[in-house]
Amino acid sequence: MQENIFRPLGMTDTTFFPFEGDQKARLMPLRWWDQESEAFEVLGTQFPGLTLPRAYAAPPYPRRKADIVARRKQHIEYAVGGGGIYSNAFDYSILTRHLLRAFLYPQAAATTALLQPATLSTLFAPSLSASAGAGITALFGTWYEATELGELDWSTGMCVYMKRERRGGWRRRSGTAGWMGAGGTEFFIDPESQITVTDACSHAVRTSTDREWALQVVFSTNLLPFSAPEISKVKVRLEKAIYAGLVEHRKL
Repeated sequence: MQENIFRPLGMTDTTFFPFEGDQKARLMPLRWWDQESEAFEVLGTQFPGLTLPRAYAAPPYPRRKADIVARRKQHIEYAVGGGGIYSNAFDYSILTRHLLRAFLYPQAAATTALLQPATLSTLFAPSLSASAGAGITALFGTWYEATELGELDWSTGMCVYMKRERRGGWRRRSGTAGWMGAGGTEFFIDPESQITVTDACSHAVRTSTDREWALQVVFSTNLLPFSAPEISKVKVRLEKAIYAGLVEHRKL
């Protein structure tokens, strides 16, 4: 991945093994929303299903970052594609911005694209059978506000919002693809609106002509659960502000 993805894109702060040097000093623990204390506390046993290879501690699980034992590379049996990679908001934005730019403007991105156009297009195309589509709708339809069969699908790598109406009436459009992570991070790429949001950095992406551009926004957390009311409210407000600002910008 370093050879084929991270280094070519300039993602210098993305790795499975941030346990030495400057990265070790900047490593943040995951935090869990505690309803009793009404605060986010360092993750211990609150979410047993989460087994990300992070900094760890033996029981009794500590509540302070200073008590967490530093993890080493040899503690990780193998790098798992579905979880365990470490990065930051800036590097994350580089990857999603690259995918959006290469998808919208394949000719301009031809010399730097990681994927062939035909392969890249599969990331935004539905692929599920009717029965499988019913399954993903049952699992995530409420979260995406797409509860009817056919309104939600899965591509070769992302969840695809297929509902004709914009989410919430004013947010992401049909054909938007994205996914979310256990640590509270969520991203989506809206090709029709020419934006990608990683739910903070923002970047305007320009190609060879001034009229070809796309907006990239990053909002990332290290907080669990990702559906905590405090996190969800901020994400909705951010998405609304982005699309409202986009409308005003395009009036200019």
